Amino acid sequence: MSEGPIPIMATLTNADANVSQIGALIEENVYRPMWSGPYEGEDGRTLIDEAIDWWVAQFDLIEEDVARL
Repeated sequence: MSEGPIPIMATLTNADANVSQIGALIEENVYRPMWSGPYEGEDGRTLIDEAIDWWVAQFDLIEEDVARL
């Protein structure tokens, strides 16, 4: 996941097969797509939230195991 504005490029093709490209910048604090990998295109902030939830659950399980010792 990147920080700062994200450059994007869109290629458009109309019914007559005319192709044009447009470029833009996605500013800060907007949709933050993952660039590659199994979660490519997913919002990185959502994935970070899910990862944090997963780690909290893992630590809770560890704490439960330790408490049983």
